Amino acid sequence: MDRFGNTARYSNTFAGNTIGIPTADTVLTILQRDQIPQNALAMGQRLRAGLEKLAKQQPGVRAIRNAGLFFGVDMGSEGTAAAGRLAWRWMW
Repeated sequence: MDRFGNTARYSNTFAGNTIGIPTADTVLTILQRDQIPQNALAMGQRLRAGLEKLAKQQPGVRAIRNAGLFFGVDMGSEGTAAAGRLAWRWMW
């Protein structure tokens, strides 16, 4: 840290500097070492399968979309208010 103030007068998240580069390298190393992307993909597939099973039991689920663990569930058939009620029932 003593060197940082002398070698880098400006820093931000996207700057290639003496702190950011080793930090990014460490993050990428841990992601690979712990197989985090593969685990996120597997958990996303598992979650999607569970949501699809629930969707077959509940009316009003029009589509389930996801990228990894980022999900969107398209709900409704009778307008906005009905979709809101369906979403509320799913949450609780």
